[in-house]
Amino acid sequence: MPETRQRLSLRALLETKVPHSPSVSPEGRRVVFVVAESDFEESRVTAHLWMVGLTDPRPRQLTYSWEGEREPLWSPDGRWIAFLSARPDMTEAPPLEEEEEGPREQLWVIPADGGEARRLTKAREGVRSFRWTPDSEALVFLAPESRPQALQYARDDARKRKADACVEQQDKLRRQFWEVELEDRKPELLFTGDFGIAEFDLSPDGKRIVFSTNYTGDANDYHQYDLFVLEIEQGEPRKLIERAGGQFAPRWSPDGRQIAFLAPIDPALSYSQECPWVVDEAGGEPRNLFAGLRYDAHSIVWRAGAGGLCAVAADGTADRIVRLGPDGLADAPLGESPACVLDADVSSAGVIVAALESVAASPDLYALQPDGSRQRLTEMGKALEEDYILPRQEVVRWRSGEWEIEGVLTHPSGARDDAALPLVVQVHGGPKGRATNTLRSYHEHAVWAAEGYRVLKPNYRGSEGYGNAFSTANRRDLGGGDFADIMAGVDLLVERGLADPAHIGIMGGSYGGYMTNWAITQTDRFAAAISMFGIFSLVSDYSNSEISRWEPDYMGAHYWDDPAIYRERSPATYLEQIKTPVLIVHGESDTNTFISNSREMYRALRDRGATVEFVRYPREGHGLREPAHRLDEMRRCLAWFDRYLKRPAEGTAVGRIGDRIDHEGYELHVLRADDVECAGWDRDEGRLLEVTIAVGSLEPVEESWEFALAEVALAHAGEGACGLAGVVADVGGGKTLVRGGELTIVAHPDPDTGRVSFAVAPGFRIPERGGDFVLTVDGFPPVGFGLGEKPPPGEEEQPEGEPPASRPQPEPAPGEPLPVPGPQKRRRPALRARRGGGRRGVP
Repeated sequence: MPETRQRLSLRALLETKVPHSPSVSPEGRRVVFVVAESDFEESRVTAHLWMVGLTDPRPRQLTYSWEGEREPLWSPDGRWIAFLSARPDMTEAPPLEEEEEGPREQLWVIPADGGEARRLTKAREGVRSFRWTPDSEALVFLAPESRPQALQYARDDARKRKADACVEQQDKLRRQFWEVELEDRKPELLFTGDFGIAEFDLSPDGKRIVFSTNYTGDANDYHQYDLFVLEIEQGEPRKLIERAGGQFAPRWSPDGRQIAFLAPIDPALSYSQECPWVVDEAGGEPRNLFAGLRYDAHSIVWRAGAGGLCAVAADGTADRIVRLGPDGLADAPLGESPACVLDADVSSAGVIVAALESVAASPDLYALQPDGSRQRLTEMGKALEEDYILPRQEVVRWRSGEWEIEGVLTHPSGARDDAALPLVVQVHGGPKGRATNTLRSYHEHAVWAAEGYRVLKPNYRGSEGYGNAFSTANRRDLGGGDFADIMAGVDLLVERGLADPAHIGIMGGSYGGYMTNWAITQTDRFAAAISMFGIFSLVSDYSNSEISRWEPDYMGAHYWDDPAIYRERSPATYLEQIKTPVLIVHGESDTNTFISNSREMYRALRDRGATVEFVRYPREGHGLREPAHRLDEMRRCLAWFDRYLKRPAEGTAVGRIGDRIDHEGYELHVLRADDVECAGWDRDEGRLLEVTIAVGSLEPVEESWEFALAEVALAHAGEGACGLAGVVADVGGGKTLVRGGELTIVAHPDPDTGRVSFAVAPGFRIPERGGDFVLTVDGFPPVGFGLGEKPPPGEEEQPEGEPPASRPQPEPAPGEPLPVPGPQKRRRPALRARRGGGRRGVP
């Protein structure tokens, strides 16, 4: 491997654009898709529409608004692309008053051959989903009803006066179907339904709607979604089938005679194997297309030309795209090696366009031909593949009781097979989630491998992709057999000499957080633990989660009917047995596993004198999304395990950016290390790095401190010392480089506290390609960090169709899904976030 490749970092992964949600044009020659990307300046993730040709794969960006766009869909005649966005309409004057809840997503269309997008709707509560009519002249969309004007005024007035008490279950809006024509843009109401309509599809003749509803709109009623067919002219829906359990993602067949949908094989258990089903449009007995198979279906799409269905399905640590037709099931090719599928669509000629990722590549779009050949349509992950050292990864198997368990084992690059290294066990959520054999995951196992750890991600019993019996095997046994499966995997690696038994850590989020909390009450084999938005007390979790049905789903009873099992399976019951140092991480706005779980655990451990640290992230829900928070979370997690899992190294330990480093009565914070453009520095001189540090005394001092800038040094792992250019100063709202390496700072004691402190931002000339760096401040332990290659200078290319929006607007209201550069195995976020079987999984 070339020495010019850099060590992988989380920043590099987050900087990589992620294409997903492909939609193939009706003629089968073009694909419109969504690209998610991180905006580090605003610390947010946004998404835009792109297009690429199947015969001429040169991707180009279509939309550029600050708010982003999602859910692209071609019109049947191929002339238009519809999408959802909360962007402002630049053809209209801005509103006199900004909406308190922020702008809502509306329905937009853009010409497929270039031009400006235009807004079709002004739904007060926003548009949830839509479908084109067969003639391409209109769209049918689903939206919550608007409140009567007087009630809306009273509601807005109460909020302004802060007399805005909320009564549970009393501020709900019914869902309505509307039709809007492209020309007049005047929506016409088709039907007003109940509160729970979530997904729909329009029949090929445009006369019928099939939709799913749980009646209440309550996220906790995920188990009771039923399917209905609405005859638009008559305005009366009829129930499609009489079947218990949830039914989701209804899709009409191209001939309008059948409806496909997803549902668990066991209606009583939301986490049982999820299969594709087909039923006649008139109703009757549905047929399970995965009968006898172990796959869990993620999504389905009809094949217009060849007939039948294509399904994206979980199969162990990888995915399959399977063709389901009159002659049975046949696997569609994914290429030479197993891969995972974010999304897929099928052309009229049977070409499957899919967003694929693997252990060797981040997601990109590929065209899978019927003959088995594969064509790469985008190369958004190519720089990551070429510029960074990717870890070695394998699928390992072991026995645990009656089951064969699989796991994904990631090795540091260049690690010997006979080296017993520190081991990190990363437990997935769900529990009906799974570990996949890919480069990315929420816990970013590849970054841990780059830092010298082996990583085991076990697919314990209860995971998806292994059949119905396996996915339901931990019912009323949480923390039992699944915990034994995990520990058997740890034993395997210790026996093989791959894991150092004295330096093993465990971490996980959601149900993985529950398992982390449980594990450290059952064994002292883990030297450290990281609990991420997990469960501590099953009773507290039931009482605070917006999806409280999860507990009785898995425990088989409510806590008042069977209090013993809730006590027996709660980590809180065994608090006194926790001796392991624990880092606890939680989002303050998590309505799934409510933050009370982590707060109760922290308070109890702290009062008992245990080693514990609790980090809360504002604005974050069930798993972190903001890039700045993701980077901070990774830094803290690495520092925690570095402290407790790594063998004492020779010489001085190396800190990380963001760490507080105490040394001989003083503290050092390396706050940031960023590329900078400033007055006094020309681009031709090379790449300039601004490193912001803060230094101060821990106790009062009597004398001033003269600090020479030359006491700060930066070294590159391959090229030695980096030249000190001077100090970067903020002057008049901009940055200016004050040149010179002989500058001195004189810091005087604070008159109130007696402590001395100062902050300074030295600038260093560094290699364009980036790499690993070590910063030293005289007298303190060194700090290490990595940087990627500097992006090329210049502004983004202007779009061919529309200009960027000129008025920044707030992000879409909370609850409206945005794609994130993370494992998005299921692309129905508005529904899947409320599902039972996988609801304890990370985003």
